[in-house]
Amino acid sequence: MSTPVFEVRFPAYTSGSPPRCTPKSTLAGVVYLHLQTPLQASCLSVNFIGTERISLAPPSANSGHWEGVAAAVAAATGGTHQMPTMHVAKQRSIKKVYFNQSAVLWGDSKLRTSDWLAEGIHMFHFSCEFPRVNYPQSKRTPEYEIKYLIQAKLLGTRDSLSGSPIILAAVQPITFMPETIAPLLSTTLADSQYDDEAMARYRFCDNAFDVDDPEQWSFHLQVMGLQQAFCPGDTVDFQLRLTGGQRALRKAQFTVYEQTDCFYPMIPDPHEEQLDLGRRLWSTQRVLSNTADLPFERDSCAMAPDLCPEHMN
Repeated sequence: MSTPVFEVRFPAYTSGSPPRCTPKSTLAGVVYLHLQTPLQASCLSVNFIGTERISLAPPSANSGHWEGVAAAVAAATGGTHQMPTMHVAKQRSIKKVYFNQSAVLWGDSKLRTSDWLAEGIHMFHFSCEFPRVNYPQSKRTPEYEIKYLIQAKLLGTRDSLSGSPIILAAVQPITFMPETIAPLLSTTLADSQYDDEAMARYRFCDNAFDVDDPEQWSFHLQVMGLQQAFCPGDTVDFQLRLTGGQRALRKAQFTVYEQTDCFYPMIPDPHEEQLDLGRRLWSTQRVLSNTADLPFERDSCAMAPDLCPEHMN
């Protein structure tokens, strides 16, 4: 007997790669079923699902203190005190469901009756709309996995002994890209010269300390940029300003890191000036670029060290 062909297909995407969606976008697809012989079934349904899975103590993270926190989280969310949208798998990870929308494309949704599907090709069309929410981007790493998918199931009748048997099942992943803050049009930092610092959408400042004497700061560092969010492939353009130097600066280098912080049970308010890092479950870093020389020149227009009140001392 030939095995039935049961697939989720997206006719608008012929390249074979997963569909790419954004908030509020609509995705149209079809459940394709090819039978060599008639098949008795009760219901064909599709689920539109978005989930995240977070490791409680990944080996790549800065562990130690976080291992104890992870154990406490696992104990708190296990057993009968599970949160309704989260669960712990083998006390090692937490899974959260962003959304799970379902629809019946054919048959009895209550699985009480059945019907015959004739041999040949059957196609069941559907469409779904992403919520207008900036969910995280689809990504899979050793520390966490964020995925979106369409799941189709052909079910038999409900049976008190065997439950709701799944006759056929198919899953198709979807790539989700959140909307980012649009960059300013016009020019780069080099062209704007930042005469008016109000143009800077992103600002950061801190004291740069002497590596040989951590108690003694050497410069006050300001970072300004036209963008505060980036997509893969974007050009990162920042202006760095060092003021109040207590020693001559002869050479500067930079390295770009990606830092991922995992918070539980919720992320801090992104508008807070200082994030409450004490609530981190774990933190991990990844090097994005090799160390390179940073060209700099003396700013003859700087009249005096422009220290912010927070870093004056």
